[in-house]
Amino acid sequence: MFTADQLVSVDESSKDGRTLYRRYGWSPRGETAHRTVDFPRGERWSLLPALTIDGYIAKRIVKGSIDGLEFLDFILEDVTPQLPKMNPYPLSRSVLLLDNCSIHKMQHLVDAVTAAGCKIRFLPPYAPELNPIEESFAAVKAALRRHFRYIGTLSGDEALEIACDAVTGEKAKAWFAHSGYYP
Repeated sequence: MFTADQLVSVDESSKDGRTLYRRYGWSPRGETAHRTVDFPRGERWSLLPALTIDGYIAKRIVKGSIDGLEFLDFILEDVTPQLPKMNPYPLSRSVLLLDNCSIHKMQHLVDAVTAAGCKIRFLPPYAPELNPIEESFAAVKAALRRHFRYIGTLSGDEALEIACDAVTGEKAKAWFAHSGYYP
């Protein structure tokens, strides 16, 4: 098993106009809360971060969806030892934690990460509770909804950049612990 400080969790998430909808509201007792929302789906923006116990150490925000080449470029250019964001195993930040998405299993990516002396740990299918980055996405999307009046006036990439400030080292440590990874 790996310790929390050895892990770098990477995954992708996205937002569009529907992300900003509040799912709950207030109303007097016995009355239903109503809110008219007429926002279209709008542009899709994707967030591709790398989470450690210190928070996001790298992130990329792109318009549209993340494909295999974009993911590979992010890992090779923003995360692996070229920028020293990761270290050879068994040092801290030496294990890449990924879910079972097909773009995460590209052989070129696996070869490049292992050639740098790092390890890759693929999580079991349908187990988001084992990936602490999933809780960070909930925090980012909650920040988008909470600050809708301000963030809603910004472009998608600016809004995501500001919402990523909701991810702190303190919260990241708690998310890693909640997923079962301890220092």
